[in-house]
Amino acid sequence: MSSAAGSTSIPKAALVEAVKHAVTEDPNIKGKLLKAALQPFLFRAPGAGLIHRIREAAKIAVFGDALTEIQRLPALVAALNDLGHKAELTYLDKLQMSDRIVDIKRLVTPAHLS
Repeated sequence: MSSAAGSTSIPKAALVEAVKHAVTEDPNIKGKLLKAALQPFLFRAPGAGLIHRIREAAKIAVFGDALTEIQRLPALVAALNDLGHKAELTYLDKLQMSDRIVDIKRLVTPAHLS
């Protein structure tokens, strides 16, 4: 990458660390704010592509990758069962999940507020 496009000799992981707190506070933080946070580490203004890649990498570093976590669930359940716990996976479709969320909301919302 040329220095005109915001190149840096600083590794991507270090740039992710520089913005991780901001992404934790707001996962959809505006590019302009990330650009300002990264500016001290770059020779030139970072491009939109670099900002996007750093934001997405920071989200994964902070929150994890949902697909990877889902793929790990069967192994987690097996490990828990091996340790004597009773664990199982229950898959819900979108409608079932919505119904459960509504039920939970009903349980935790005081009657005078609903």
